[in-house]
Amino acid sequence: MYLLTANAGLALSWAYLAWSCSKVWVEPLDLLNLDQLHQQTMFCIILSFLEPLNAALGYTRSKVSSTMLFVIGRSFIALYISQQFPDNTHSIQYLVTITCWALGELVRFSSFFVISVSKDLQTPALSIRYNVGPLMFTAGFLGEFVMLAVACLSSWSLVSPFLYLITIAWPFAWYSLFASLMRQRTKFYSALSNK
Repeated sequence: MYLLTANAGLALSWAYLAWSCSKVWVEPLDLLNLDQLHQQTMFCIILSFLEPLNAALGYTRSKVSSTMLFVIGRSFIALYISQQFPDNTHSIQYLVTITCWALGELVRFSSFFVISVSKDLQTPALSIRYNVGPLMFTAGFLGEFVMLAVACLSSWSLVSPFLYLITIAWPFAWYSLFASLMRQRTKFYSALSNK
């Protein structure tokens, strides 16, 4: 029951962020809306720390290290990059990034919720996850990477070398997580074809 509730809560929080992002895309960009979106994004990221906790407690088969890398990476982008470089918080790349995060996580946690309810590991919800997920994950990564690059080019400070190293390492961390997602996708479709 706990995992069902956690997945429902995460899916709903990301759904609300996706809805809020869609309204900003339709309406003229308003700095107030972007500030509210940033607060909603932070709420979703804080809730996302449930995922590594669930993995650590054995409620899911996810690797704690992978889920922590995922959540900490997003936290770094939202807490540090967007705040140290205010143009990032009020930029199109930030809006693209959080929109991709929201849509990807909405699909992912909704599929987890459906699995929790149906107990069917071959549910069509997973098919949607494994087709939409890689697209949103890659688009979100590109937004993150552009934000990091803008931050590197914006100013020089004592943290700049650290920021350059993170920017260089970012694609490698993304690839590690993306490769894991693609292995899960291959395993899912292999199991479907063997049915």
